[in-house]
Amino acid sequence: MWKDLRIYAPWILLPALGLVIALYVAGGRSGGSTFAGSDEGQFLRDPKLKRTTKSFLDPVSPSPEPPLYTINREGLPITMTFAPDQWQLMRHLSNRRIYKERSIPVTIRFGDRQPRSAMVHLRGGGSLNDPTRPNFRVSLLRAEEFTPELETKTLFLMNMSQDAAQIKTAFAYGVLRKLGLFHPHTQYASVTVNGEPLGMFLLVEPPVAAIRRRFDDVTSIYRRRNENLYSTEWTDPVPNANGGIDQLISANLADESSPGLAETFANLIDLDQLFTWICFNSSIYNTDMLDELFIYERRTDKNQPGKLGMMAWDYDDIFLTKPRRVAFADPLIYSSSDHLDLKIKNIPSLYAKLKEKMAAMLETTLDEERLVRDLRRMQQLRDSLDDGLPPDVQSRDRAARERIATEYEALLRRRHAELRAAISAK
Repeated sequence: MWKDLRIYAPWILLPALGLVIALYVAGGRSGGSTFAGSDEGQFLRDPKLKRTTKSFLDPVSPSPEPPLYTINREGLPITMTFAPDQWQLMRHLSNRRIYKERSIPVTIRFGDRQPRSAMVHLRGGGSLNDPTRPNFRVSLLRAEEFTPELETKTLFLMNMSQDAAQIKTAFAYGVLRKLGLFHPHTQYASVTVNGEPLGMFLLVEPPVAAIRRRFDDVTSIYRRRNENLYSTEWTDPVPNANGGIDQLISANLADESSPGLAETFANLIDLDQLFTWICFNSSIYNTDMLDELFIYERRTDKNQPGKLGMMAWDYDDIFLTKPRRVAFADPLIYSSSDHLDLKIKNIPSLYAKLKEKMAAMLETTLDEERLVRDLRRMQQLRDSLDDGLPPDVQSRDRAARERIATEYEALLRRRHAELRAAISAK
């Protein structure tokens, strides 16, 4: 009998020992708290262990909370808690670019819901250097339902550092959404970090995720980074995955007198989307057309190349009346220097279609009265989010926002007059 126990004891004790170790790790990492109701502090310090032990660290509440969109509203309160030393390091301007590559564990809370675990790193270009508050990219441990159609683990919190009234970016995205050129979910969010209110941010669904959610047949997504330079943001393993963008790059470099070049562009890219994008940018004095464009390919047959579509991005450089120094001069194509836009300018048949599109849009979807109404609605929405502030702060901020919105309105009317004159003159 004792001999049999010596033989089988290891096989009995090893699973028990494994269970004890697992419970110890889970309990120690969570500060001794139970798993019910919150996953605060659940990330392991060693990322190599995260995947293998996630089953211990991803608790399910015995009474699940209703979807976030049931309390989802403009001005959604978001509270994040960092380790104090990490937050101080992250705020320091000299460290900002380091924290674009380094993720930090945080506890995040939406409204009065249970705290959640997340990883956060910084994002952005010029806005990264805002002295008071950075941009955040938040990766949740478990997905949240921000709308009935959107369940995501990842979101951007944009500080709107180049948007003093905090209305122009949201205004542009709203118009682009109606034009079919913008697909991410957006909303205002009031952000607090370690008990310190940082003010209003714009919560935005990441663009690549939004494109993939919107189109189930998309196979490749690119971002224009510089003149005729595109970075691959995502691609499906399909035959000749980059064929469409490679052909576009080649066409951008082709001699403009090449026979059939206009037809080549018409077959490669959705020209109506391209013209709509150019018209909108011109109507609002957008100086940043170069690297704020996503190109995606959709295929009905994954073995056959499809036409390229586009989605606009990042509208913090609008209502600026001085084009960029490197931009080519054209009355209808504002502040652009890219090869594709230049081809539209220099191929007569394409430019004629752009002119026709511009004339039509200025009387319909881009009519200045319609754009002014959209702008003022966004101003009213942003004003309404100040309701909880002291009366003197409300009055000060709303007066400043009114002054800026009035300037924007005047620029919209001025630009539309310029465009109508240019169409009539050519």
